[in-house]
Amino acid sequence: QQQGIRRAGGPGQGEALSWAESGQVHGVSGLANTTHPKPAGVGCDVAILECRTSMSSLSFVLPSAPGRPRLLALLPCAGLGSRAGTAGPKQYHPLAGQPMVAHTLRALSAVGFDAALLVLAPGDTGVGVALPPGFFQQDCGGPTRADSVLNGLEALALAGADARDWVLVHDAARCLVDAEDVRRLIRTCEHDPV
Repeated sequence: QQQGIRRAGGPGQGEALSWAESGQVHGVSGLANTTHPKPAGVGCDVAILECRTSMSSLSFVLPSAPGRPRLLALLPCAGLGSRAGTAGPKQYHPLAGQPMVAHTLRALSAVGFDAALLVLAPGDTGVGVALPPGFFQQDCGGPTRADSVLNGLEALALAGADARDWVLVHDAARCLVDAEDVRRLIRTCEHDPV
């Protein structure tokens, strides 16, 4: 059974969104002329005026897993870092000589996901480090973390994810994640229905 997704219009109000529309952001205020600065040589600098997710250029297809649900990861990596006090997005801020996102990728690559999607800001071309095998990126991020997660889920669905698959969401800027903690979480939940 398909359930509707609602966008809040005010206290106690909601506007139903269709599945096809849910990956789009309409009438976003407060983002005009917002820049997305990153260290030189990493991705791009773009102005985010209004994000409309375009999956026509989907850059990946999920691997098949006959007879079992897939274990997928979705890593929002589209934030501007406005609260971090850094010169740019915190996920690209250097820590021990590498962008924070590199440490997150290294830890999560040890978990054993079937695939992982890094959701970048629109126009962002990459994180400045090689992605681990089975990790993909798509520049379908939205103006908020929730929008980026929703757009990433839509991208995973278009790439072949189905209702049986598990998707673990972890913010790319949270680099102190431990692979064993994530595996423990998966073991704890894996027998619950999706």
